[in-house]
Amino acid sequence: MVLLDSTAFKSISEHCGFFILLCYEISVMTHLAISLNRFCAVWTPYKYQDIFSSRNTKILICGIWIYTSLAAFLFYEVLCNFYYDDKIRFLTFTNSEFCGYIGWYGDFLKNASIVAFVMLIDLLTIMKVRKMSKKVSANISDQAQNRISAREMRFLKQTVTQGSAFMLELLTYFFIPQYIEDKWTQSEISFTMQSSLILLALIAGACAQFSSTAQQQIVDAHNNLRSQIAKGTYTAKGTKEPSGADILKMKWDSSVATSAQNYANTCPSGHSGAAGLGENMYWSWTSGTFGDLNSFGVAASKSWEQEFQDYGWTSNTLDVATFNTGIGHATQMAWSKTGALGCGVKNCGPDPNMNNWNRLVVVCQYKAQGNYLNQPIYKTGATCSACPSPTKCESATGLCV
Repeated sequence: MVLLDSTAFKSISEHCGFFILLCYEISVMTHLAISLNRFCAVWTPYKYQDIFSSRNTKILICGIWIYTSLAAFLFYEVLCNFYYDDKIRFLTFTNSEFCGYIGWYGDFLKNASIVAFVMLIDLLTIMKVRKMSKKVSANISDQAQNRISAREMRFLKQTVTQGSAFMLELLTYFFIPQYIEDKWTQSEISFTMQSSLILLALIAGACAQFSSTAQQQIVDAHNNLRSQIAKGTYTAKGTKEPSGADILKMKWDSSVATSAQNYANTCPSGHSGAAGLGENMYWSWTSGTFGDLNSFGVAASKSWEQEFQDYGWTSNTLDVATFNTGIGHATQMAWSKTGALGCGVKNCGPDPNMNNWNRLVVVCQYKAQGNYLNQPIYKTGATCSACPSPTKCESATGLCV
């Protein structure tokens, strides 16, 4: 509309305006949910899994989309329009007192308040992380302390940058054009504003690093291993392992994945110690670029399973001797009582400890936690003969579902 002066686009400008505002408001609300998630993970770690359970997270996501879509449709399609005005060459609300209130209170003040609140709770999250870091600083090296400080600074910069971008977009639209008379200059500002809206709407989608396809591939990699063990067809370093009677079929848990992604975003060098969750970690370095990060979920899973092939599997009971052979990642993958997992991935950029090669980290967390010493990895016996209630045997996989 601005650059091409398209009559076709102008004729549907009110629908385009509605879509732009819908994407923007979903983006703002999603950022609020993500910030609340991080806040609860830090301030209420023992209640986090209950607050952001898989069910609650799905309800929250659906609630955001339904509420935002209905409100946007009512205010921006039915009661008012956000359309392209050819006279001022600018997107504007319908010229009425009521729609002026909608634009000012329903758009600017509401979104500005949410953005300010998001920045506040992110700063409180940083403060808590900082406080926790100080408690452990006496027991770690100066190098580790520097890494923690660097992660905190990156998170602070991200918080300030995202909040500032949202706020500047609102100010750009509502205030700057009032002081500019030249319509072409206004048009340029309008185009920039619309581009920023679209960009910010995409940010929320970029937060989930693994695509749905990659998520399923990770789950399949775990369940393929578990299925072979359950059926008694798995061979570890030349030894055929006994069949499993109680091995659950794993599924993806979005709340666990959020926890894993949040930890991956800190570019960690060790385990998180998250309460009630098992955890596997994978690192990779390259002097070039990593390409598609989605491929590293399966790569990590294969690397962990390879421990069974490298070191064997001497006992189905995870005693100290068995664990110390170096199969801890693989046994967590195979742990029969673990029914859900979620993973995150992060390209951490140059690593000064590895000649500035780019470093990547994959974090997978597991619910329920496995790898309890002196406990069986799984119950041996006929396939599916001891599935825990209320699960039943899935004959195709030999797993309990």
